[in-house]
Amino acid sequence: MVNSITVSIDRLIKKGLLVGFGEITKEKIFIDKVRLTRLGREIAKKLLGEQKKLPLKMGKKS
Repeated sequence: MVNSITVSIDRLIKKGLLVGFGEITKEKIFIDKVRLTRLGREIAKKLLGEQKKLPLKMGKKS
């Protein structure tokens, strides 16, 4: 079973936004570390400026 985070990381690697470091076996790819590429950093900076914050209010825990 493949986890949704792994699928997301794989998609970002295929788009050229991330570089993954790890091991490749016959059946699986084990990703240990990821790093943003230059294109990934540019898109991340652009999205940080465009995204809106959700008006969520956090209540106090008792």
